[in-house]
Amino acid sequence: MNQEWTNAVRRLGFTPVEQPETAVLYGMEQVLEAMFVKAVAMAERRSANGRLVLADIRYRPTTKAQKYFRRATVLYYEEAGLSLPHLLVAPRNMADALVMQLASPLGIKTVELDDDRDFTARYCAVTLEPKSTRALLTGKLRRHLCAHHGLTARTDERRIIVFREKHVFAPEDLAGFVDEAD
Repeated sequence: MNQEWTNAVRRLGFTPVEQPETAVLYGMEQVLEAMFVKAVAMAERRSANGRLVLADIRYRPTTKAQKYFRRATVLYYEEAGLSLPHLLVAPRNMADALVMQLASPLGIKTVELDDDRDFTARYCAVTLEPKSTRALLTGKLRRHLCAHHGLTARTDERRIIVFREKHVFAPEDLAGFVDEAD
């Protein structure tokens, strides 16, 4: 963690973390469905209910096709009483159709929002719980995601992680990322 990064996160109200808790790294592994999450730099903001973590991480996706580590700046939130559907919201790409063909036998569904063609054209929402996911993807949230196209969000029961795939933000750009991801 360099001094420029440390100063930037402090200006944002985060406290730098020298030695990340194993539980936080494990939580990131769970929600990212990844292995070997390592923090290059990490800072956190705690509240009475939860913890917001800003981190530059290296991780390895668990799919067989992904043999290499990825690196990204992430905003991670966990709260013991939180109840979220398992969900992936990611920018649409050519692989979406293939992924869904493979996932359908497992009960994973794509959530299509016919009333929001802009969001549906830009993003793919994949979940085991379509009804809960539709309730979570409010119009305000969908407009925010479309305005900040490229963000990916993953959730599990009590955690959410937001990032731009394979993107590491420079210290001077962290405030913008926290603003768009928060």
